Amino acid sequence: MKNYTEQELKEKYQQLPEEIKEAMFGDDMENAMRKIADKHKIDEDGIYEIESAARMVMFGMIRFKDFAKHISESAGVSGDIAAQIQREIDEGIFAKIRGALSIMSAVEKYKDPEMASHLNALPGRILIQEK
Repeated sequence: MKNYTEQELKEKYQQLPEEIKEAMFGDDMENAMRKIADKHKIDEDGIYEIESAARMVMFGMIRFKDFAKHISESAGVSGDIAAQIQREIDEGIFAKIRGALSIMSAVEKYKDPEMASHLNALPGRILIQEK
């Protein structure tokens, strides 16, 4: 995973859709983390790592398919528990912002002007500004 500077993170955050910003720091995140901590008996440091990983998924810094592995490694939980936590976060937080996450992922994937033109040519396309 790339290491980002504080300035890069600020710029990336400013570009996020409002609904993702709200999900990152809203009550749903806090409530989900509290439930996960209670259910899985995870200490404060572990929950911090899980919450950070969830935010990194929202930032596009961790791919969703790698989320459970990252949880397991950073929070020190088994793969099975990490998979359960991933599902709980997906259902409790990501499901509410799935549309915005999908668009953001497509934009990141197709920032290359050539790839953007291919995406824009698709029926029902998402128009992407080529830089």
